[in-house]
Amino acid sequence: MPTLRQKQRNERMIHAALEEFSRQGFHQASVDAIARKAEVSKATLYSHFGTKEALFLAVFDQVLRTTLRPPHLDLQSLPLEENLRCGIRHLVTQVADTPEARFFFQCMTSDSGLLGEELRNQLANRFIAASLGEMKELSQAQKAGLVSPHLDVELVHHAIIGVVLQAFRFWWSRESTISTGSLADQLTDFLLFGLLGPPSSPSKAVSKKRPTSNVKK
Repeated sequence: MPTLRQKQRNERMIHAALEEFSRQGFHQASVDAIARKAEVSKATLYSHFGTKEALFLAVFDQVLRTTLRPPHLDLQSLPLEENLRCGIRHLVTQVADTPEARFFFQCMTSDSGLLGEELRNQLANRFIAASLGEMKELSQAQKAGLVSPHLDVELVHHAIIGVVLQAFRFWWSRESTISTGSLADQLTDFLLFGLLGPPSSPSKAVSKKRPTSNVKK
């Protein structure tokens, strides 16, 4: 079991690596600079994490645990639509307002110039794994009749993650014209209702009587 001193040293290494990766990007980040900021030797850093890639993934795991949480479903207190709407809005706000969350989402949705394909895939897989609890909630919602019974829940889960990631990839170049609220609402409406949009509430027919003419024929 790690001692308090070892835990503190590990926290320093993770924090220093997060700061360096966020500022410089993966390719330009310096392991020497990370070791210096963490007040450890480069050998100590490599003995803990092995490679620069492993350190990068360890930092992402920490961000997933503490900052970047996938949409959470709580069907005991809110209906499915409100759950998804609140979850998507919370995720969008996290990514937009938290530098470390924004950095890793940009890494997941970047081209190879920012991060290689293999490492991008590992980030995405970790994000999917972190949201497995939501897949279980979806399965329970399906059993309760809230989700269409013909849908494969695992497929839906991966599809939602894919749509969210691609939506963010598009959004990076449209932030000035699409607000976080609009992004969250449009994502939610699309995931819930598809291209047709939310069903409109039945309009109440208002009977209009034609005025009675007083003119005798």
